[in-house]
Amino acid sequence: MLCLTFFMEPLLVCKDCGLKAYTLEKVQKKFVKHKRSPLGYCNWCKECQNVYRRKWRQDHPESREKDREYARRYRETHHRILFKDARLQLAEDPRTGICFECGFKGDTQIHHDVYDPSDPLAHTRELCKSCHTKEHWNNGSFDQRGYYNRWTGEHVPP
Repeated sequence: MLCLTFFMEPLLVCKDCGLKAYTLEKVQKKFVKHKRSPLGYCNWCKECQNVYRRKWRQDHPESREKDREYARRYRETHHRILFKDARLQLAEDPRTGICFECGFKGDTQIHHDVYDPSDPLAHTRELCKSCHTKEHWNNGSFDQRGYYNRWTGEHVPP
């Protein structure tokens, strides 16, 4: 049987390495999404894009510090918690930055033991990411095949 890709025009060609994609499945698997291009994908493959980004980050170390500074200022002014799949804006940050379980000092997350619609901060504990993940593993609301949404009662795949 003759290979049809020999006669076909590729849908996308990487401008750096020349990788060709003849099918939409290969485009989706190998190329970077880009909302303004006609096909919806950039003309760089994912590998070339990653190489470019790594090199740019090495050449511009101040950009990472700017990103961190922006994120820090954003967290200081936007005090939000996730409550029943909705983000609540709070007047002041309820977090102290200390994990209730292990005493870790740094970024913490609010864990709701019981969801009380009248008071979103009632029955909460402040946990680091590691302890928060352990808590959900232990109470069965998260597993490696996805997680169980306790409000809707359905299993959400990963």
